[in-house]
Amino acid sequence: MSPHACVRLPFRRVAALPPQVAAIPSSLLASPAWLRALRAQRCASYSRAREDLSAPEIVARQLASAAPSCFDLGAEDDWTARLTDRDDLADAERRILASIYKPTDGIPARFNRRFSIPVSLALIRWTNVSANAMSILVILLGLYAGWLFSIGSYGVGVAAAVISLVASVLDGCDGELARLRYTDSAFGCWLDTFGDYSYYLAVFTGLTVGSMRQTGSVAFWWIGAGLLAGSLLTFALLIVLRGRITDGQPERLRGKAQEHFARGGKRWMRLVLSLSTCATRATMPYGILAFALAGALPVVVVLGAIGAHIYWISLALELRRLLAGTSVSSGSSGALHADGPNLN
Repeated sequence: MSPHACVRLPFRRVAALPPQVAAIPSSLLASPAWLRALRAQRCASYSRAREDLSAPEIVARQLASAAPSCFDLGAEDDWTARLTDRDDLADAERRILASIYKPTDGIPARFNRRFSIPVSLALIRWTNVSANAMSILVILLGLYAGWLFSIGSYGVGVAAAVISLVASVLDGCDGELARLRYTDSAFGCWLDTFGDYSYYLAVFTGLTVGSMRQTGSVAFWWIGAGLLAGSLLTFALLIVLRGRITDGQPERLRGKAQEHFARGGKRWMRLVLSLSTCATRATMPYGILAFALAGALPVVVVLGAIGAHIYWISLALELRRLLAGTSVSSGSSGALHADGPNLN
């Protein structure tokens, strides 16, 4: 629902008027997830001309007479907040900021948000930078870090690792900007995914070239080629899964894959789950920085090649069950649990 299609009225119910118009109480602060749920509801037909919807007073009269479909808000929940005074406003702001944290956020991701959220709030307050523009900036930082890694010297490698870490922290800003401005979209999620994939490819390519220059060993060409091949196979499988098991919400993929491997009950699946956490965009840059400070960036190439092939093979082995929504332990079909009603 676009902002111009929302009419604020002073009562406690939400009325849905086709096409894509909602009358929302002036005391209600609704999250994007709540609005998506409202949009999914079936609404009764509304016979008035579309031009009438531009005038709130006309809509108010029609709401009283035409009785369109209404959805009672019921009890307070995590999706809405009622505002009656400034204390409620402060509480609503805290709840919105808290909802930015995702159930799949690990310790590094939550730590990164301590820095990314203040940056996002400053950008909202002082600039018009969009979420997609932030995604593009982060992509450029990742490409720059990859180029610096390719130089192969100690000092430049440390600088590249720092830039890689900064890009990791700022990587949370695009999603935060979108959710706080109520402009989150499937395209933005896919752009963020493209940024993640381009980051991995740029950094892995740069580390391969830099390791070759640092060590003088041609073996790193082959190790790096294996790393890139494993990464591309992993990306291909993830793209298939994003399109098939996320119900049009690609941001849910990680949570569903984590739940599947956690419920598998096998030791190798728990190992893969741990490896996947280490390879996340939020976690991996810390490891790269540690190896850069130790002058051991070539080790990252070797570990990355091993991890990439373990991950894509694991996804391939479990692909049928993931697509069917079943786990090894249960053996029954059905959809995996979706993420909760957070602003993902």
